[in-house]
Parts: sequence; C-alpha cells; structure tokens
Amino acid sequence: MATNIPTLICAKFQSALYLEFDSVSVGSSNTKLFKLQNPHQNRAIVVSVDRVPDKKGFYVTLGDGFSQSIEIEPNGYTFAHVLWCPQFNMAIRESAYLKVDNLPVLQITLHGIAGTGNNDNMVSK
Repeated sequence: MATNIPTLICAKFQSALYLEFDSVSVGSSNTKLFKLQNPHQNRAIVVSVDRVPDKKGFYVTLGDGFSQSIEIEPNGYTFAHVLWCPQFNMAIRESAYLKVDNLPVLQITLHGIAGTGNNDNMVSK
C-alpha cells in the first residue's frame, strides 16, 4: 500500500482534501484512495457520505465495501475511495461532502480531465 495516502481529519474546520484525477478516458474509470482519521481520543464517530457529484460520474465509498456510512473508533482510521467514471469529455472541479456525526463538515475537492482525445466538445465547471 502507498505510504503517502491523503488524509482527511474528521473534525470541524478542516481544510478540504484535494484529489487530482489527471486525465481519465471517457468510458473508463479511475479510483483514488484516501484515509479518514478520527482525532478524538475518547469517542467514536460516524462518518457518512452527504453529497457527491454523481451526475458527473463520481462515487464515494467508505471502509472496505460499498458503504455510505461507517463508524471510526477513537483515535482510529479507515480508508475510503472516490471513483470517477466520466461519460463525456470534460474538465472538472467539483466537491463531495461528508458528514461527521450528522453534521456536514468535510469537503473533498475533485479535479480532473476526461476525454476521448477529441476535446472540441470539452465541458468545464
């Protein structure tokens, strides 16, 4: 496993996690791994997916499976994934949001370019 995995601390007022997908071919997919860290020493937290730009082909899963919610033990961590399956040429900068204990506090900024080699119809956001 990679030693430099981006980490998102699950606490208020944290900076957004930035995930760069570079170039992804239309019709294919790319997955980025990141770590969710519980900074609390005396309590577990529940992290859940709040909003994801799924119409742009993004999906977020927490933990080992396809979970949209997971409990993280005190001082614990889990891994999560963002999958991008673009369906048309586009340059993208979108955000996904996670909730901690039902409060929307975590942001993931997603950036990438999808293409088939013909960028005449490039859509940007």
